[in-house]
Amino acid sequence: MATQKAMIEQKVKYLSPKELADMLGVDITTIYGWTSDRQIPFLKIGRLVRFDPIKINGWLKQKTVPSIRDFS
Repeated sequence: MATQKAMIEQKVKYLSPKELADMLGVDITTIYGWTSDRQIPFLKIGRLVRFDPIKINGWLKQKTVPSIRDFS
């Protein structure tokens, strides 16, 4: 129960598909496509789709392509 309370106290602001689309500079249909294909981490709360910004940042880091200079 303490874990649940700690989560509530953190007041994490989950992102809506529109907010994430705006943040990433992509169309909202791209976000829905990624969720449909399960290419991006998301939460399903009833009929709502939400995104944890911490998990999105981790996902973005995994997508980072190193420059050629990083290999030398």
